[in-house]
Amino acid sequence: LSVLPAAATGSPPVPSDTLATPAQVRTRVRSFLDASGLNGAVVPDSDILVDQAYTPVAGSTIYSRVTVRVPYQVLSISMFNVLPQLKLQGQAMMRNETNLQ
Repeated sequence: LSVLPAAATGSPPVPSDTLATPAQVRTRVRSFLDASGLNGAVVPDSDILVDQAYTPVAGSTIYSRVTVRVPYQVLSISMFNVLPQLKLQGQAMMRNETNLQ
């Protein structure tokens, strides 16, 4: 998930010593959802969870973990229209690192 400053313009990423903000991560997640055909889904900030200090094991490397929940309505014939809306969930994790080179 590249959210470096110039990545969206097609020019090379600008080296940085700071992580992307949670708001920048949410913006990129929404662009991926649009590209995957889920552009009809309205995903509030509360369904895009960004944890930038996740450590799977105490004292280990620090990761950023992003969890996304997207509402999904099961499509079926009208007689089965009682199927509930579900939330599809996905999760990604990446080691926190910065690049000044």
